[in-house]
Amino acid sequence: DGGFPDALPWLKQEWLNDWKNCRNFILMNLGIEQITLVLILANLIVTYKGETDRSFYNKYLFEVDPILVGKDYIRMISSGFLHVGWWHFIFNMYVLYAFGRSGFCALSESGLQCVGPIGYLFIYFASLLGGNFLALYVHRNHGNYRAAGASGAVSGVIFAAIAFNPFGTIRLFFFLPMPSWVFGLLYVAISIYGIKAQRDNIGHEAHLGGAILGMLLAILFAPQLLSSHPGIFLLILTPVAVFLYLIITRPEFLLIPGYFSKTFRKNRSSGAKSPRSRASGKQKTGDEGKVRPMFKSRKFDTVEDEINYYLDKGWENLSAKERKRFEEISRQSD
Repeated sequence: DGGFPDALPWLKQEWLNDWKNCRNFILMNLGIEQITLVLILANLIVTYKGETDRSFYNKYLFEVDPILVGKDYIRMISSGFLHVGWWHFIFNMYVLYAFGRSGFCALSESGLQCVGPIGYLFIYFASLLGGNFLALYVHRNHGNYRAAGASGAVSGVIFAAIAFNPFGTIRLFFFLPMPSWVFGLLYVAISIYGIKAQRDNIGHEAHLGGAILGMLLAILFAPQLLSSHPGIFLLILTPVAVFLYLIITRPEFLLIPGYFSKTFRKNRSSGAKSPRSRASGKQKTGDEGKVRPMFKSRKFDTVEDEINYYLDKGWENLSAKERKRFEEISRQSD
């Protein structure tokens, strides 16, 4: 009789009861291994649908413009259940199954402290979102950037396992054994290099974002981990902190191959003006929506002027010939 607004408190209570029932069912009936199998099954169903229905795949994969402009935020989650082919799916799910069987437990003063099934799910989905958020930030100006896969979530599970057992053994390429903390350090280094180089078709941003969030959440669930092996965590997390600081405060770092070269450092410290600052400052936009600086001439009086031109134009807007020339200048100045 009271209408829909009067029904809202009842609906909220029903939702709350449903969540409590779901949580209790998980706690009482499912362990981490069973939840891992459920996640693999969900990935299988969504990946199969994406492989057989391309419109479904295109609707739910990670793509920058639909997320930032179209506010299609469901892609931040749904893209983590799609994969680029069956080998991509098989590899991700094999790794998830292998690490999903790890013991996410640590000793504390009160005894053995473990991440339960709810905490495991939280690590999985938070790492998935963390990886996609980093990819979204790095590629925020690349509207057509697309990605798919559970790699961010899987990376979070891997690094949570590393946090709980840093001296365990991980076999790189299935046959080269190494301590898990060494694997974590190599993983971070390869991911940072991959983001900077952009020379392959791998979503290194999702890998790095998911991995670090997974490790931080493990520390949040079991703070005693940080005091037990502080040096290992410092060794793994410090390069990431420095890298994130650079891409936030100096975004040109990602675009410049010779960012730390002598010529670039000299040019940056001297405060030399770029061609855009000497021009009218107006810009024109092409049909594809990319902003292009207006330059009347490409003849340069000095090497510094030429470097400034490339910096101002942006790496993604350089022609193949310009990129080759810029790399030559960078190597000569090292």
